[in-house]
Amino acid sequence: MNNAPTRTSARGHQGTVNGSLWRSTHAGSEPSAAPTDAARSADVIVVGAGVTGLTTAVLAAEAGAHVTVVDAGVWGENSTTYSTVKATVAHGLRLSEIHDSLGEQAAGDYAAANLAGLRLFYDLIERHQIDCDLIRGHHHIYATAQDDASAVHREGELSRRFGMKLDPDSASPLPFEVSADISFPDQAQFHPGRYLSGLTAAAMRLGVTLLPGTWVHDVHTHGSDGVTVSTDKGDLTAPAAVIATHFPILDRGGHFAQLSVKRAYCVAGPLPRNVPAGMTYAPASPVRSTRTVEIDGQQLLIVAGEDHPGSDPSESGAHYARLEQWMRDKFGVDQVAYRWSTQDPRSLDGVPYVGQLGTNASVLTATGFGGWGITNGTAAALMINDILRGEDPPWLRTFDARRISLRAGALPFVKQNAEVAARFIGDRVRAHLADSPDTLARGEARVTATGNGTVAAYRDPVGTLHAVDAHCTHLGCLVRWNAAETSWDCPCHGSRFDADGAVLEGPAHHPLTPVAVDDEPVDSPG
Repeated sequence: MNNAPTRTSARGHQGTVNGSLWRSTHAGSEPSAAPTDAARSADVIVVGAGVTGLTTAVLAAEAGAHVTVVDAGVWGENSTTYSTVKATVAHGLRLSEIHDSLGEQAAGDYAAANLAGLRLFYDLIERHQIDCDLIRGHHHIYATAQDDASAVHREGELSRRFGMKLDPDSASPLPFEVSADISFPDQAQFHPGRYLSGLTAAAMRLGVTLLPGTWVHDVHTHGSDGVTVSTDKGDLTAPAAVIATHFPILDRGGHFAQLSVKRAYCVAGPLPRNVPAGMTYAPASPVRSTRTVEIDGQQLLIVAGEDHPGSDPSESGAHYARLEQWMRDKFGVDQVAYRWSTQDPRSLDGVPYVGQLGTNASVLTATGFGGWGITNGTAAALMINDILRGEDPPWLRTFDARRISLRAGALPFVKQNAEVAARFIGDRVRAHLADSPDTLARGEARVTATGNGTVAAYRDPVGTLHAVDAHCTHLGCLVRWNAAETSWDCPCHGSRFDADGAVLEGPAHHPLTPVAVDDEPVDSPG
């Protein structure tokens, strides 16, 4: 997406790849980056080339629109390729949560939208002949503790009520006992990198202009005369723009204060032969999600979970360790081949924000999928295209991005933003108490005050000191070091940066500024 440039994979302990399995097993293809005169004036400009952005572009182009898609990073490397990747309408206990907080209509709209999103996902694969290692099967929602069984059964009852098919004869594929299990047939697992490549190829055949490596600085509206999208390669104009950057790069809708960021972790390793697995999800804490994938003839099990707020400074290494232990204990997987993490913004009421961004009808957005971006993002593309054609999309009464759902989310809203304010002030005090950057040993990092301001400094394993301004370029909170991911993470709204300040995750879309510091390195290996 527009706020996710290149991430590199690195070998960790015992041959583990510290990076997304999907990025490591799919090189993708880079479209031409040169803006042409045709690209500078389009009917629709889409910012972000993930599932939502590319699906929006393909649907608009199929309807005859001239579309330009802009993305800041390496094409195909975005939040879609940092998830577990399931195309499913079985979203844990989400239907129950929405039904309890927003009512019958909202829960029905959420179910209908995701059913439509799944149908469109299958349809796009068929009509554009996308080879993405698609495997259809059952997705199971389950509980292991008896106390959690009733919540799972209730989710099944609501799912049936709102038109979802369940298979009562499908037994749990897990190699351990469960207290409750509901099974959704005809769901899917697939390779997200190859799916995005297929959507990219379809877009190019339809005449969509693709601009990778292009940073969007701002979007200017001109009343009823459309928009100008300012980029580092010049201005682009269109009657409408769609911001599909996972976390909106524009703050005019106030979504940064209405979204909470969730961090989750993924590990993958060779699944022992004859050990069952399948697509499963346990919504009770701690969350556990599984699926399988075949890479080079070997069956791998992916386990995801350990969800926590993106603002939580939890040590990532401990979350990976717990997932790896669970994978060993439950499935006998004794080797970890890949480990990576992902961040997902979630709305305060559990329903994504789709539609008009702010006060101008020329700028649209889709965000807040809460970890279920394949069907939600595809459904959002359907709704956005209805709006672009001047139609009233179904389900928008529930998904409308202009809503502020204080009825369902007042307490989380207040708590989240109070915590942001506390970190904004408190971290500045703590920074002035830290030691100078030149005392860092190899492999260490800290935020400290210097004569050049507050600096985020990291000394890499070979002894080189990397120093950047410690203020997140979104709203100025001080970043914190994430040792397991070797990244600077913002505790306020989830932005992430590499050691040299490049943006890894939004809402920030400007890098941290490099800072010159005096360096007399400590020789300790750290």
